[in-house]
Amino acid sequence: MKAQEYRFTLGLLAALGVLLRITDLPFPDFATDEAQAAFAASAAWTPLAMGIVKGATTLFGEEIIVARSVSALFGIACLPLIYLLSMELTKKRDSALLALVVASLFPSHILFSRLAYPSIQECFFWLAALFFYLRATRSKDMRWSIALFFAIVASTMTKTQDILFPAALVLGRIAELRTKVMKDTVTWIIILACIPFVLYVATHPGIAATIFLYGGNMYGVSGPLDRFVTLFETWWRLLALFLIIIAVSLPALKKLPWPFHALLGTAILTAYLLGPGHTYYTTHLVFFSLPIAMTITEWKPNIRNLCLGLLTACTLLLLGPRAVFLNPWTEDHYREPGFWNEHAAEINDVLKGEEAVTVLGDAGHHLRWYLEPKVLVGKNMTPPFATKYVLLLGQEELGKVAGSKVVFAGEIAAIVQIRD
Repeated sequence: MKAQEYRFTLGLLAALGVLLRITDLPFPDFATDEAQAAFAASAAWTPLAMGIVKGATTLFGEEIIVARSVSALFGIACLPLIYLLSMELTKKRDSALLALVVASLFPSHILFSRLAYPSIQECFFWLAALFFYLRATRSKDMRWSIALFFAIVASTMTKTQDILFPAALVLGRIAELRTKVMKDTVTWIIILACIPFVLYVATHPGIAATIFLYGGNMYGVSGPLDRFVTLFETWWRLLALFLIIIAVSLPALKKLPWPFHALLGTAILTAYLLGPGHTYYTTHLVFFSLPIAMTITEWKPNIRNLCLGLLTACTLLLLGPRAVFLNPWTEDHYREPGFWNEHAAEINDVLKGEEAVTVLGDAGHHLRWYLEPKVLVGKNMTPPFATKYVLLLGQEELGKVAGSKVVFAGEIAAIVQIRD
């Protein structure tokens, strides 16, 4: 394949990656974490990501496609950042273009570009912070330092755990400069950029309360081996062949400087500590696009092209359009229509005119998104309930409303009328 044809093919693959990020946006049910972002309702997160999603739905309507379009835009914006970061680190245009293509096809990054989780915004701001950090440390132009300041502020105000990356940069800077670090402008810029985060956490006790409530079960104090196994299983289920090529590319990490290792280490540590079974943490594995590109750039053209073909096929099998790729490898979100997307209108018709409904079972924020009446979480309530209707999430809740009239029955939820 000639150089011009090769680059044209890479361009098509990158375009495919962009197209996949805007495919099937409204299809899966809105998850409870997505609804938390859309309602700006999480007490455990810093506010920027939630504010951006809520702002979009306020301006353009409370629709799933609006909330998820925010993620699609951030996901697409990550791709040129990965190209620029690769150019900054390797100075090789072919490797940077290949990193862009691998990132474009990266399954977990595509998936969470379609869903309204804050992880895709987190990914964008981490990439921006690293790029501006590298520019600020290699140039005397203060504009890069100013850009670094705002990128870190944006990052730390996106999700609470994002403070880990600037902390890693400061520690790395101290190890690099030692006693000279006190006079280092970049270090002080990073520290100053973390002040809004510190002030926010200090004035929002819900963040600390959430951390203490979850305790060791969430943060890895117990079961380290089990957490590692769960992490691997989660990555394999979503990445498949991409996980193999990540393993093959690990030796290339030796050629990348410590700030990139700090970024990658923060991403992996966050996934391990904050819930290895949570698939949204796999969003950040797109950072491996750089060592993957550095590795396969050195391969013979035929082997490199075969590898790209297999990776493309893997992505399409996992996340291709549902109308074309109905197969056993389709990612779980796209196997069948969601219950709430299919039945919300029917349920709201049953509850028409009601001010509130009591919910028994594992109620999430997504119920507020789908249900028109006010949701009263009945987990700690005892009969008699104050509302005319009770929504049951699971058969085990039937005993609490024995003898009531069933007015709606579905696969995962039912509504009973407990009084006239």
